[in-house]
Amino acid sequence: MTTMSRSLVLLLLIAALLPCVSSSAADESQSPLFQRAMEEAERDGYRVVTTEALRELLRTDPTLLLVDARYAYEYKAGHIPGAINLPVDLSDRSDLPPERRKAFTDALGEEKGRLIVIYCRGFR
Repeated sequence: MTTMSRSLVLLLLIAALLPCVSSSAADESQSPLFQRAMEEAERDGYRVVTTEALRELLRTDPTLLLVDARYAYEYKAGHIPGAINLPVDLSDRSDLPPERRKAFTDALGEEKGRLIVIYCRGFR
Protein backbone atom coordinates (compact mmCIF):
# COMPACT_ATOMS: atom_id res chain seq x y z
CA MET A 1 0.00 0.00 0.00
CA THR A 2 3.02 2.25 0.17
CA THR A 3 2.77 3.28 -3.47
CA MET A 4 -0.87 4.29 -3.11
CA SER A 5 -0.25 6.43 -0.04
CA ARG A 6 1.31 9.22 -2.11
CA SER A 7 -2.07 10.47 -3.31
CA LEU A 8 -4.34 9.15 -0.60
CA VAL A 9 -5.02 9.99 2.99
CA LEU A 10 -5.58 6.73 4.81
CA LEU A 11 -7.38 6.59 8.09
CA LEU A 12 -7.98 3.61 10.27
CA LEU A 13 -11.07 3.46 12.40
CA ILE A 14 -10.30 1.34 15.39
CA ALA A 15 -13.37 1.40 17.55
CA ALA A 16 -16.54 1.18 15.47
CA LEU A 17 -16.77 -2.58 15.45
CA LEU A 18 -15.04 -3.57 18.65
CA PRO A 19 -17.21 -5.39 21.15
CA CYS A 20 -16.09 -3.20 24.04
CA VAL A 21 -16.37 0.28 22.56
CA SER A 22 -16.14 3.00 25.19
CA SER A 23 -19.05 5.33 25.66
CA SER A 24 -17.09 8.50 24.89
CA ALA A 25 -14.24 9.55 22.63
CA ALA A 26 -12.23 10.58 25.69
CA ASP A 27 -12.51 7.06 27.14
CA GLU A 28 -11.77 5.52 23.77
CA SER A 29 -8.58 7.50 23.22
CA GLN A 30 -7.29 6.58 26.68
CA SER A 31 -7.41 2.86 25.95
CA PRO A 32 -3.98 1.15 25.90
CA LEU A 33 -5.01 -0.51 22.61
CA PHE A 34 -5.83 2.90 21.14
CA GLN A 35 -2.49 4.28 22.31
CA ARG A 36 -0.63 1.36 20.74
CA ALA A 37 -2.57 1.84 17.49
CA MET A 38 -1.63 5.54 17.53
CA GLU A 39 2.05 4.65 17.83
CA GLU A 40 1.80 2.20 14.94
CA ALA A 41 -0.08 4.75 12.84
CA GLU A 42 2.58 7.38 13.39
CA ARG A 43 5.31 4.88 12.55
CA ASP A 44 3.54 3.55 9.42
CA GLY A 45 2.20 6.85 8.05
CA TYR A 46 -1.56 6.77 8.55
CA ARG A 47 -3.96 8.39 11.00
CA VAL A 48 -6.25 6.82 13.60
CA VAL A 49 -9.64 8.39 14.28
CA THR A 50 -12.12 7.91 17.07
CA THR A 51 -15.68 6.77 16.52
CA GLU A 52 -16.89 10.33 17.11
CA ALA A 53 -14.43 11.70 14.54
CA LEU A 54 -15.68 9.17 12.00
CA ARG A 55 -19.28 10.23 12.61
CA GLU A 56 -18.25 13.82 11.87
CA LEU A 57 -16.37 12.82 8.71
CA LEU A 58 -19.37 10.83 7.46
CA ARG A 59 -21.64 13.81 8.16
CA THR A 60 -19.43 16.42 6.45
CA ASP A 61 -17.67 14.66 3.56
CA PRO A 62 -20.03 13.10 1.00
CA THR A 63 -17.08 11.92 -1.15
CA LEU A 64 -15.51 9.88 1.66
CA LEU A 65 -14.81 6.27 0.72
CA LEU A 66 -15.55 3.93 3.64
CA VAL A 67 -13.79 0.57 3.31
CA ASP A 68 -14.52 -2.45 5.49
CA ALA A 69 -11.30 -4.50 5.37
CA ARG A 70 -12.76 -7.55 7.16
CA TYR A 71 -13.52 -10.87 5.52
CA ALA A 72 -16.68 -11.01 3.38
CA TYR A 73 -18.60 -13.16 5.90
CA GLU A 74 -17.96 -10.54 8.61
CA TYR A 75 -19.10 -7.74 6.30
CA LYS A 76 -22.27 -9.66 5.47
CA ALA A 77 -22.98 -10.14 9.18
CA GLY A 78 -22.99 -6.36 9.66
CA HIS A 79 -21.14 -3.24 8.56
CA ILE A 80 -21.28 0.54 8.73
CA PRO A 81 -23.89 1.81 6.24
CA GLY A 82 -22.29 2.97 3.00
CA ALA A 83 -19.13 0.89 3.47
CA ILE A 84 -17.76 -1.26 0.69
CA ASN A 85 -15.99 -4.55 1.39
CA LEU A 86 -12.38 -4.90 0.27
CA PRO A 87 -10.83 -7.57 2.49
CA VAL A 88 -7.18 -7.08 3.35
CA ASP A 89 -5.09 -10.00 4.51
CA LEU A 90 -2.31 -9.57 7.07
CA SER A 91 0.08 -10.84 4.40
CA ASP A 92 -0.68 -7.65 2.39
CA ARG A 93 1.61 -5.63 4.68
CA SER A 94 3.77 -3.91 2.07
CA ASP A 95 1.58 -3.90 -1.03
CA LEU A 96 -1.70 -5.22 -2.37
CA PRO A 97 -1.81 -8.17 -4.78
CA PRO A 98 -2.84 -7.11 -8.33
CA GLU A 99 -6.49 -8.26 -8.02
CA ARG A 100 -6.99 -6.39 -4.73
CA ARG A 101 -5.20 -3.32 -6.10
CA LYS A 102 -7.61 -3.30 -9.08
CA ALA A 103 -10.66 -3.66 -6.81
CA PHE A 104 -9.36 -0.79 -4.67
CA THR A 105 -8.64 1.54 -7.61
CA ASP A 106 -12.02 0.66 -9.16
CA ALA A 107 -13.73 1.57 -5.87
CA LEU A 108 -11.75 4.79 -5.62
CA GLY A 109 -12.98 5.91 -9.02
CA GLU A 110 -11.89 9.10 -10.76
CA GLU A 111 -11.44 11.12 -7.55
CA LYS A 112 -7.89 10.10 -6.62
CA GLY A 113 -7.60 12.67 -3.84
CA ARG A 114 -10.68 11.67 -1.88
CA LEU A 115 -10.51 10.75 1.79
CA ILE A 116 -10.50 7.04 2.55
CA VAL A 117 -11.41 5.50 5.87
CA ILE A 118 -10.44 1.86 6.28
CA TYR A 119 -11.78 -0.07 9.24
CA CYS A 120 -11.56 -3.57 10.56
CA ARG A 121 -12.48 -5.42 13.73
CA GLY A 122 -9.12 -4.94 15.41
CA PHE A 123 -6.09 -2.76 15.46
CA ARG A 124 -4.09 -4.24 12.56
